[in-house]
Amino acid sequence: MAVLSDRTQAPSGTGYAMANRRVVSRALPGLYRDTSIHRIGPFFQAMRIALQALAPSRAEAPRIVLLTSGVASETAFDQAFLSSLLGFPLVEGSDLVVRDGQVWQRAIGRLEPVDVILRRVDAWFCDPLDLRPDSQLGVPGVVEASRLGTVSIVNGLGAGVLENPALLPFLPRLCEVLLDQPLRLPSVPTWWCGDEQGQRHVLENLDTMVLKPVSRQRMHNSRFGAQLSLGERDELARQIAANPGGWVGQETIQPSTTPGIGTHGWSLGR
Repeated sequence: MAVLSDRTQAPSGTGYAMANRRVVSRALPGLYRDTSIHRIGPFFQAMRIALQALAPSRAEAPRIVLLTSGVASETAFDQAFLSSLLGFPLVEGSDLVVRDGQVWQRAIGRLEPVDVILRRVDAWFCDPLDLRPDSQLGVPGVVEASRLGTVSIVNGLGAGVLENPALLPFLPRLCEVLLDQPLRLPSVPTWWCGDEQGQRHVLENLDTMVLKPVSRQRMHNSRFGAQLSLGERDELARQIAANPGGWVGQETIQPSTTPGIGTHGWSLGR
């Protein structure tokens, strides 16, 4: 197994994992029981405890909420299911308000203090005062409340910087230095073009590489060298040479397949 990329901004998937596990346990109870698979319930218990521990010290019974972008989100089910698993309220930006540097949740006839926000809204949408001014998903003033330490935001605002693919070549050494242990799972082989040797390797193998821009702007997508014409590869090589620090090249990984049973018999699924 190899890690293709990291998701530290507002990662999704844990709710889907438990939902899938429950479906399998009901659809194939015998198989589920006999394979003695590792239970994932303890993960959610550990997550609940960790979030409670992040509450400001003043909180005796911390109030934790899961901030969602709403039903229009492509991961709305995952967010709602995770909220129910953890037992925390699912709230949108309009459900919260900042007063005197403290985040509050609107309730019937009163405001209730919020100590921890489990964030499922991308950082730049979280606060129209300090971040993206046209956002209707965030909470005005939540950045200031975070600065004051009256609320803990998980994952912290700015955590998305760790998704930068240019960091992948350096993770093995960083892990050794910071954690005194090797990576548990290797990243897909990655070369940062800001490094002279990395740039040379990428340009020499452009036809077999996946090229990713360091910038995470929406219009900047990955390019697959094998799918580009000779002229397109030459143009891409010029772009890389003009701005080498803005590109990484990754080895193309073939996804694994697993047998599955569909309505028309056996098939292979990725």
